[in-house]
Amino acid sequence: MITRQSLAEHFGRLNNDELVTEFQSGGLTELAREVAAAEIQSRNIDISQYQARLPEPRPEPEMDSEDLVLLARFYDVSSAYLLQSRLDAEGLPSIVADALTYQNIIGGALESYFARAAEIKSRINSGTYTLDDNAG
Repeated sequence: MITRQSLAEHFGRLNNDELVTEFQSGGLTELAREVAAAEIQSRNIDISQYQARLPEPRPEPEMDSEDLVLLARFYDVSSAYLLQSRLDAEGLPSIVADALTYQNIIGGALESYFARAAEIKSRINSGTYTLDDNAG
């Protein structure tokens, strides 16, 4: 579960460059941005000295160059797309197949990404990405 405390611990472990890069990424939630800003202020970092850095674009994998491997089966479309969104956020290409059938929906990942994708799916199932009711 992501809490204010867990965010403070995360940002506290980053060096100044990493902290500012995450802060400027535009990908933080309102709570994460608030906690990161507090960490920046506590370190007296002048972020105006840092040029806003955009993340390096990821090369698109060649989907036809390797096999897709079954990662999960779903009975609801939203769960399939939630997993795909999380994998995409982690930089792992994936696919949702048969979404229009509304039954036996298949989620797959490229073979070379399968172990990491399975780890992320396991963390989703265990509630690691569940938001705290007091977050935000």
